[in-house]
Amino acid sequence: AAQGSLGAWITSVLDRDGFVKEKELLKQSVFPDAQLAEALAALTVKRVGDWLVGEGRYDELKAPVCQTIGDWHRKRPELPGYPLVKLRASVVKDCSEALLDALLAELEGISVTGNFVHETNHVPKLQPELEKPCAELRAQIAANPNEPPSCKHLLISSAHQRALKFLINIEEVVELDADNILGVDVHTEMGQKVVDHLREHGATTTSELRKLIGTSRRIAMPLLEKMDKGGITLRNGDTRSLRKI
Repeated sequence: AAQGSLGAWITSVLDRDGFVKEKELLKQSVFPDAQLAEALAALTVKRVGDWLVGEGRYDELKAPVCQTIGDWHRKRPELPGYPLVKLRASVVKDCSEALLDALLAELEGISVTGNFVHETNHVPKLQPELEKPCAELRAQIAANPNEPPSCKHLLISSAHQRALKFLINIEEVVELDADNILGVDVHTEMGQKVVDHLREHGATTTSELRKLIGTSRRIAMPLLEKMDKGGITLRNGDTRSLRKI
């Protein structure tokens, strides 16, 4: 009878809350841990990381996640996935962040990469209507690799915006700031020139570094600021030096 009433108590907690941390359940319980484990084994309770989730609640959490991500891939195949922050805020808003992370870690066929949730086998690909804008962007960037046009000159339509996002996502283009970009090879090359120069000569002014990499202030400033933020260089007034690691 004790076992039955224990099972009923666990079920009522999960019916009320939907999910609970196993440790919290142990704390709330007056029953011995071993007895609790036995009762849990007899119930259809899902374990997700450290959490216990009622079976119905588990399906309520899982279904919208899989549905949202699948729909998003069909609608925006050029993007790496659905933003994790959006998934937390709108799709499973009454679920604890830690439980959602545990759920995503164990859902089959679903992966998290950086700030995006995606189907594990998803590879960003261009939709036909983005092929022309993408080719135009590539041509404009290639025409003046050290100083491509600013985004306000490149992004003449929403299709061009989406095409640029795609090029950034597949790491063909690097976003320096809201209005400036560089092709990834040129960006790598410029960054390496700065590092090599600072290693050899120590603190160097911004204008010397700009001449060294052969570009305008418009490109050089956000490039160097990105290197500061990335912990590669250290700015001191108008000079920069390599950050000591």
